[in-house]
Amino acid sequence: MINTFEHLTNDPRVQILRQISPKKDLFYLVGGALRDAVVGKKSKDLDFATPLRANEIVQIMDQSGFKVVPTGISFETIT
Repeated sequence: MINTFEHLTNDPRVQILRQISPKKDLFYLVGGALRDAVVGKKSKDLDFATPLRANEIVQIMDQSGFKVVPTGISFETIT
């Protein structure tokens, strides 16, 4: 079985969030990727929870060169 938790922590998206986050504990990996890791599967989709407002994340991601899609900005969700 692959070590999917290691795969998750080494994922470039996780590494980037660690680098650009104003505080290292502002982003939490949640959802299906964690479930998949428990059963030994890799997941393409990563979901994060944060106490930051969606507009703050959009600003951080834009400044870091990432495209952000306001899929549900009124519900504080972005892609």
